[in-house]
Amino acid sequence: MESLQIKRLNTNCLSKQSITHFEDLSNEIFYEIFGYLDYFHVYQSFFNLNIRFRNFLTCSNVLIKINISSISKSNLEHYYTNTIIPYPHRIISLCITNKFCYDLHISPHHILSRFIRLETLILENIDTKYLSNIFRDISTLSNLSTLVIICLGYVRDANQYLLQIFRLPALKYCKVSLQERYQSNPLPFATSEYSPIEYLVIKHKVYLQNIDRLLSYIPQIRRLSLDNLLANNEYELNHPIMLDHLTHLFLKLDRLSSNNFKLLIKTFFSTIEVLHLSVYGKEEYINANQWQELISSSMPFLRVFNIYVRSSISLLSMSQLNEFKSSFWHDRQWFFTHQGYLGRSFYIPTFYSVNPYRQKEYIIRWDNKQFTDLTYTKTDHTSVNHVYITGERSIYHSRLNRIPSDEGWLQNQTFHVKGQSVTLYDRIGNGKFGSVWSAGTRDGQQVAVKIYDFGRSKDHINSTQRLDSFKTEIRMGYKMRHEVNNAVTVFGFDLDRQRHLGLLIMELGEESLTERVKNLHTMHSGSEAEGYDYITATARKNIWIQLVNIAVALKRNNIVHRDMKPANLVYFGSTLKIVDFGIALDEYSGQDGHRRLGGTHPFTAPECFSGAVPVTPRAEVWSVGAILYYLTYGQAPIYETAQPIPDDQIIIGF
Repeated sequence: MESLQIKRLNTNCLSKQSITHFEDLSNEIFYEIFGYLDYFHVYQSFFNLNIRFRNFLTCSNVLIKINISSISKSNLEHYYTNTIIPYPHRIISLCITNKFCYDLHISPHHILSRFIRLETLILENIDTKYLSNIFRDISTLSNLSTLVIICLGYVRDANQYLLQIFRLPALKYCKVSLQERYQSNPLPFATSEYSPIEYLVIKHKVYLQNIDRLLSYIPQIRRLSLDNLLANNEYELNHPIMLDHLTHLFLKLDRLSSNNFKLLIKTFFSTIEVLHLSVYGKEEYINANQWQELISSSMPFLRVFNIYVRSSISLLSMSQLNEFKSSFWHDRQWFFTHQGYLGRSFYIPTFYSVNPYRQKEYIIRWDNKQFTDLTYTKTDHTSVNHVYITGERSIYHSRLNRIPSDEGWLQNQTFHVKGQSVTLYDRIGNGKFGSVWSAGTRDGQQVAVKIYDFGRSKDHINSTQRLDSFKTEIRMGYKMRHEVNNAVTVFGFDLDRQRHLGLLIMELGEESLTERVKNLHTMHSGSEAEGYDYITATARKNIWIQLVNIAVALKRNNIVHRDMKPANLVYFGSTLKIVDFGIALDEYSGQDGHRRLGGTHPFTAPECFSGAVPVTPRAEVWSVGAILYYLTYGQAPIYETAQPIPDDQIIIGF
């Protein structure tokens, strides 16, 4: 994880001289700077600047990451001649997503075997006619740890390619899509050769009768995602395989009966902690009693259960949808809802988990002079990617302004930050500026990734404000890097210019103070007022001390956070830390204008909204008091401001 940590630039060599030009910086600093940039842009900007940079780029050991997805043919020819051919031993990453690049004779995928240090290979939208040569070449790459191959068209035998993938000695992450027109011969069982893969995503069809053979090759698997697991008949799975490291399972099922699914779980997946399941056309998956029995008997470690089922059920069976409200589900904080439409004798529901499951569809209709949609206060709209509107009146009455742009495509995406692969798993937070995801690095470390979408414009938050917030988070994270017991640790950051994203890599917490209080409250019976009696004076005192320490740490570093609230206080073990510095201020910076206005009512001090007086660390004292009130009485304090707070003057963080 060392490559993700923020490092102070080495300036010892500058102590005796004044630097007045950028090019006068030391080579060590340029190594650091160039590590954040695409090598092609570095080459274009610096190669012809002077002889020093030319020598630096041609004679040094600067590692090269190639992304030619959006490069012009003329630039690619120049790049190929002057960089790729002379320095193949320095190339550690290659990404091609433009399908037209593969047909060029100068495309680097033709000479993969020369890239002896290649660690990451991403080939998307590639024609199957190139696969044989590609797999021949990558078999020689002993350092390849990340592989993504997404094919266009059909392959004759996907399993032969999987066998070659499983022989790669350093591979940790693999995502493949190798669609077949006809089902190929099954894989043989692994006997002596095993893959080190820890995260496998298969986008093409996987047949249930072959699943045991597939799993026999990947004993180190931690996360498994199968986008199309199907079965045409009932099958016996007679070869149980112990997958001791498997914790996360993502499945999309096609014609797989619930009996087959139960057998699958009991035979292979009893160790999982997280299950994401999508099912179409199978009513039996909406059976609370069957799920309760399976989870109790065969998934003892399950802590996250996300399900999405689209099916048709008889009207007489609708009552079974309410069986998911028993104490079994409530105690585990697993909640579900459904939406759909009624026929004369049937109901077609979309049954899904809520919080944290991300709703995929949103249906709005106007029937019999009555407007109908999901109750927006109960729905996580942040993941909607299909909106169905029936009739003009539905458009008029709809609440579409509450549905933000979809970011669901980010799940399972891999980004590369300072030479380290980071794969997004689950969205764990949403806000005006973007989203927060749990993620994992290539070496297995669990981290949090905050995604800033600079191409998204919603409400009054534009791309300029998002970029400003992103820069602020980086700067404040660096200032607070020594406050490891009070503030979240920022490991690194990067910009994905192609997709207009900013990525902030941080340590991964457990739950926010809001979630901790909610979970504790749920465990106790009684009215809401009585329920908060369990937060003892001793517990409140402990939280109070940590809040004061956080406020002191902010003051010590001349930072005004402006958005200290229960949702921005996260537990790391027993330690409470402040997160989300997107609208923070430097105490003595003299910042003004719209940057002065922001926070979350009522936890943020009134002066942060009015702009009438300077915002000082005293604002944190207000927040600490408001949080203590919340812990004591179970609700946020109520106060009136001198004047209403306009919506366009409130910048709300996470």
